[in-house]
Amino acid sequence: MTEEQPKQTRLYTLDDLKKNNHDKSCYLLIHGKVYNVTDFLEEHPGGYDIILGSTGKDATQDFEEIGHSNSAKELLAKYLIGDYEQVVKLASRSLFGVAGTGTHMHARHANQTSRSMKLNSWIC
Repeated sequence: MTEEQPKQTRLYTLDDLKKNNHDKSCYLLIHGKVYNVTDFLEEHPGGYDIILGSTGKDATQDFEEIGHSNSAKELLAKYLIGDYEQVVKLASRSLFGVAGTGTHMHARHANQTSRSMKLNSWIC
């Protein structure tokens, strides 16, 4: 019995997404994964223009806000072609401690500074 091998995927950039944003070649970025939904455009219940409006950018929020069914979410697997380059880079940085703590502390410090400035302006 042979075990099914995982589908090999490649990394896609923002430029790739921007180049494939029309009815002849349509890529969507959802949750860090890139999907070629060109063949699905005509089948989409909401119309193909809804999908085309979400191309060339991260479409995760658009996809989630619509409230897609579980079967619609499962259907995405059929169109998976790869991962988004930036998500892979960020994940590998966090795994090896390159990003994360320093960036997080910096953001927290900025929030504390902002709150202190508001408090100081209220007191004065």
